[in-house]
Amino acid sequence: MLKKIVYSRKLVYCATGLFGFIALARLVKVLIKDRNFIDFLAYYDVSKTVRTGLNPYILENLSHQWGEPPMVFPGYSALFYPFTFLSSDAAGYVFLLLNAVIAVGLFYLLFKKKGLMNKGKTGLLDSGFLLSLFVFMSSTPYFASINHGQSTIFVSFFLISLLLIRPFYLKVIFFAAAAVLKYSMLPLFGPVLFLKKRHKLCICSFVLFLVFGAVPMVFGHNLIELYSSYVDNIFYWVNIYGFNSYEGGGYNMLQLDFIAVKWLQISAKTLCGAIFIYSLYLSRKDKDISMHLIFLTACLTMLISYHRLYDLVFILPFALYLINIYLRKQEFFKAAVTAGFVGFFIVPESIIYRAAEFLGSFVKGNSIVYLTSFNGAQQYQHMFPVYPIVCIFLSIWAFYLFVARDKNSQNSVE
Repeated sequence: MLKKIVYSRKLVYCATGLFGFIALARLVKVLIKDRNFIDFLAYYDVSKTVRTGLNPYILENLSHQWGEPPMVFPGYSALFYPFTFLSSDAAGYVFLLLNAVIAVGLFYLLFKKKGLMNKGKTGLLDSGFLLSLFVFMSSTPYFASINHGQSTIFVSFFLISLLLIRPFYLKVIFFAAAAVLKYSMLPLFGPVLFLKKRHKLCICSFVLFLVFGAVPMVFGHNLIELYSSYVDNIFYWVNIYGFNSYEGGGYNMLQLDFIAVKWLQISAKTLCGAIFIYSLYLSRKDKDISMHLIFLTACLTMLISYHRLYDLVFILPFALYLINIYLRKQEFFKAAVTAGFVGFFIVPESIIYRAAEFLGSFVKGNSIVYLTSFNGAQQYQHMFPVYPIVCIFLSIWAFYLFVARDKNSQNSVE
């Protein structure tokens, strides 16, 4: 028995070292080679333009070269205000550093608050904390998020933390900040909180969200004109040929918009909504919000509203947490399947793109699913929707885990 424990510990240490190396290598790759930060530059440019009192949805007012004005919510200026006093390069590196710190803080808080962190100097290793953190930071969604300069890691930290912390004012700030940065994360997450009788939290956070959204008024903006320009910009980006439509730029999208038959697409999204409602019904007597319910909610959210690969950083912490729980309970089948999904999202995008192109060669000219292309590489012209298909199976698995959950477990997030 002792030998088995020692062997398991060594295996954990080796895996931790391996994924720590992968995480570091991917971070160095971003710093030295890629340094894209394209989404961060959009947040930065729009926020800086708002601060100067100019309309950020008029190209001539922006500092960087854009084909069209970025689709950035004006309320970003409330949170990105400090960054606008730095150069865009310096601000990008600060943002990258904060992404790394926030990732560590998220997993530390999750493991600490859920009682998974062992005491003593070996606790960080033996508890699986470092292994889970490095797997997360080795994943393609995390890499895509820091490479693009996305805000999703901050959103994930805010939404998960508000379920773990006690101070009410912090909950309100975190929820409102998450809504400002990426309100597409909230179409199901918000109703979960509201229906679980967190009414005060939802109402106060919504008021603060409106306050954040009104901040441009401080810089002399007419809010009606500003938000009219913002809405017009959204319609441009999401039209049938816009980059934020599956036809226009769906190579790393997750939602069900890859279904070309409109009634079938609507039916599939309706089914997701029905599963969500049924899950709430099954958990109606639960006072606390279970990790299984939030995990399922996060998975379904990816399917019904606009999301890309980097948004999966919201799902992976729940998946990694549940793997740790299943291993402790010796539920190895659940742990293995969940780990299989996590493993898929460690595979580099380039490999997935090649597989998507290969699969797409068999279904060209079909009228059921859209095939998309990747502008960064001419060889990817008929890509099959691999990522959303995997997200469908992940949602099915999350629903199974929710239905099969131990209702007597203390495995709640509150």
